[in-house]
Amino acid sequence: MHWRARPVNPRRVIATPEEALDDWFRCAPRDWALGALDSLVRMRAGSTTTLLERYGVSEWEGVDGRCESGTEYVFYRRMLRLGIHPWRQVRIPGSSPFDFLIGTRLLVEVDGATFHDEADQFARDRAKDALAHTLGFTPLRFSHDQVIHDRTVVEAAVLAVVARGDHVR
Repeated sequence: MHWRARPVNPRRVIATPEEALDDWFRCAPRDWALGALDSLVRMRAGSTTTLLERYGVSEWEGVDGRCESGTEYVFYRRMLRLGIHPWRQVRIPGSSPFDFLIGTRLLVEVDGATFHDEADQFARDRAKDALAHTLGFTPLRFSHDQVIHDRTVVEAAVLAVVARGDHVR
């Protein structure tokens, strides 16, 4: 469902993802809109070129569907602006993929409440972090709210690890 300025039905209109994105690109911060576009590209890999052209997105903006959520994309784009180039969806031995690898040692997870607030997932996330530590990695974990609403805290944490050189040790 998507609310429109002039709906056919005065209460609601069902919009296509592209129609919803048209509105989102008009009213949301560009990073958020690009995050939504990245999610659509992930679902419709064969339509990437058409979608990028529709929204005037260039290759350097990094929209390619490799992030698993819009929030991950927002984090990725902000890191690029800081001159940090994270690898996306990186596997370490014995673990499911981490959202990002910065340098050779800093692993970053961006958690949304949808998949990370249940007790069993919470425990798996902590086990994943413990395994990363065991293998010599430094894991950082940020929530959706931190990435979207506390960007300075997120950026400061990543920049501190990078400044110490802990991302390459």
